Amino acid sequence: MEDDALLREALRRMLEAEGHRVVLACDGRRAAAAIRTEAFGLLVIDVLFPHAQVIDTLVERGRTGGRPRILGLSRFARILPDYYLALTTRLGVRVILAKPFDRAQLAEAIAEACAGDEPEILGAGRSAVA
Repeated sequence: MEDDALLREALRRMLEAEGHRVVLACDGRRAAAAIRTEAFGLLVIDVLFPHAQVIDTLVERGRTGGRPRILGLSRFARILPDYYLALTTRLGVRVILAKPFDRAQLAEAIAEACAGDEPEILGAGRSAVA
């Protein structure tokens, strides 16, 4: 779920190149509908993107034990990393990847989001070459 069309397309290409099946959502209504109707192993969400529908859906899924793992994206994670992680972990965000990032950093973040127990911020303080 990314509202920037160019980044959304780049994410799709990077994820598909790594063998992931990708469902794109460019607004909160579409994202919430996809979360309600499909089982995802991982959601990739711009942490400033989620609209009320997405947040409500994630909270609802969490109550029923169906909370997916979430990889959060934010260009502001480089500035206030602890704030963004604290703000989003209650929704299920396990890792925040600071924008900009490259394909290797995305792959590392996906592995962390799917494996780790502790929330983490990746890319803060590192420059990325995309």
